[in-house]
Amino acid sequence: MFKLRFGTLLVFSWLLVLFVQGVGEGVLERPNLSVPVPQPSPTIIVENRPQSPLVISAPRYISNPQGPEIAFNVTNVFTKEIRAFAIKQVVGKGVSSQSSVYLFNLDLSLSELPPNYSKTHYSTFEQPSGREVLISLAVDYVQFSDGTNWGDDSGKSSDTLSG
Repeated sequence: MFKLRFGTLLVFSWLLVLFVQGVGEGVLERPNLSVPVPQPSPTIIVENRPQSPLVISAPRYISNPQGPEIAFNVTNVFTKEIRAFAIKQVVGKGVSSQSSVYLFNLDLSLSELPPNYSKTHYSTFEQPSGREVLISLAVDYVQFSDGTNWGDDSGKSSDTLSG
């Protein structure tokens, strides 16, 4: 009887050693338990200036596998058709902010923006891992179909459009 118990104990001990050392097929394989950490959605602020011929509205965050995007609508609230416009996008605030100017040349799409019409546009941004982001959007420059323009043009969009 003692031999049987000792033999059983020896077999179980040997199996325990094999299990602990990971010998055998998939004995110690652990499932991948990494869970992607969701990024907080950015806060998007629109700065529509008085007298601006173009109004930005309905800003929204789009989670995209290629990278985060924002979408927004622009509406021509002026009496002339718009040929091109630039949107200034500031990500972050203070010293750590990054500013970009996106030029939308409607001539390339063969469609100008008539008075009282809206279009949806998209832009991308860098989102620091795990941090909340503040994004502000403002109209920087507008070029009308008749060649006149409006805005600060901090991104020198008029130079780009003139060639």
